[in-house]
Amino acid sequence: MATGRARAVLADPVALLPVRRAGDSRTMWLYLGDDDTGRALEVGVLDTEEGDQLVIHVMDLRDKFRPYYDIGKGDLP
Repeated sequence: MATGRARAVLADPVALLPVRRAGDSRTMWLYLGDDDTGRALEVGVLDTEEGDQLVIHVMDLRDKFRPYYDIGKGDLP
């Protein structure tokens, strides 16, 4: 289930990146980390006006974010 997978990454991210989405003035925070099975994920979060966090993106880690994930894990090139 994506909710549990996302929670695992949010609880213990290895990297956190601010991402500006085209056409959106808000910053999405991209959490990179592993779910409970060790699967590398990216989880996108927006802060709401009420002070909450809204998860809008959960997927397998893409290659373009892999260097940030590897650095966060301590796996330097």
